[in-house]
Amino acid sequence: MDSLSLSLETLAALKEFALERGVDVDSEDEDVISRVQKHCDIQDKNDCFKFSYGDNNNNTNNNLPGSTSVKHPISFSVDGLKREVGQTLQSTGLTLWRAAEHLSEYIYNHPETYKNKSICELGAGLGNVSILLSLCQLNTILVCTDGDDDTIDLLNRNMKLNNMNSQDILIDKLYWGVDIEIFLRNCQKHLKYIDSNSNSNNEEVSDVNSITQNNNTNTDINIKTDTVFQKILNTTTSTIESEESSEIVLFDMVIGADIIYEEEQIQPLFDTVSKIMKSKLK
Repeated sequence: MDSLSLSLETLAALKEFALERGVDVDSEDEDVISRVQKHCDIQDKNDCFKFSYGDNNNNTNNNLPGSTSVKHPISFSVDGLKREVGQTLQSTGLTLWRAAEHLSEYIYNHPETYKNKSICELGAGLGNVSILLSLCQLNTILVCTDGDDDTIDLLNRNMKLNNMNSQDILIDKLYWGVDIEIFLRNCQKHLKYIDSNSNSNNEEVSDVNSITQNNNTNTDINIKTDTVFQKILNTTTSTIESEESSEIVLFDMVIGADIIYEEEQIQPLFDTVSKIMKSKLK
């Protein structure tokens, strides 16, 4: 197997994980990794994670202080690898982590925090947080990112699994601290493209909205009108000085769940957030 470069802290966590599962870890570090992988090398590593919010069978607490909660129930699923192999993966984005579930519960119970916002998710993994935000129908602009190619492929699959496209959620690779301005310009081009399509299809979208209102039903389709896109597009641009001074999209919010595992990732993370948010970190 290929040798993994892990910090002392990560190796210590891996040994603790192994001990909890009865794996002998009294040997060299590389052998520890191999032993844990062999222990977790189950035949079928794939899993389908199902989420349900707003009914009596979920863990969402609609009685949290200050909670307003989304008005309609939401259910969806994402594909990934089983939780028990998470500690042995070279990419942590291929399985579900508990923090993403907690963040999703908070979003469902506090939708007003995210309404009419442009949002970038870092280290999105399976994409369940961004998918939930889209299904909450909060008129958000969503950009879902990860730095791993395999995770990006899985993100695209999970969007298709939930009948979503780039008008619902834009998926883009973002390696923290690298080519940030190029990433922001790509987002700006995408928003302008969506806004152009929304304008050309405005009459059709209005008809759909009218039918939905007349039927007084909830829908999982995140319908965005041209006015919503134009409003957010106008309020999420800022001029960054460069060789060609032009407008670049900056986000109202940057979110992430369980995205730091190594100390050396902290500085690139802060550098990235400070460059893509409208409110700069000092």
